[in-house]
Amino acid sequence: EPIVGAEITLGDKAVGRVTTVAHSPRLGVVALALLRREVEPPSDVTVALPDGSAAGANAVELPFA
Repeated sequence: EPIVGAEITLGDKAVGRVTTVAHSPRLGVVALALLRREVEPPSDVTVALPDGSAAGANAVELPFA
């Protein structure tokens, strides 16, 4: 699970940071992030995890369904 402040990358480039993390009963872990304008939703991005690994994520526009 990502933490607030976790770096988000697109390819090898840092494009943002996680600002909020929450648990949704329907969707599981969801996070809000500030992303650079060059990230065009929907985009597959990578989020850094606290243990030094990374997880794939999908950047989508709000509101998401």
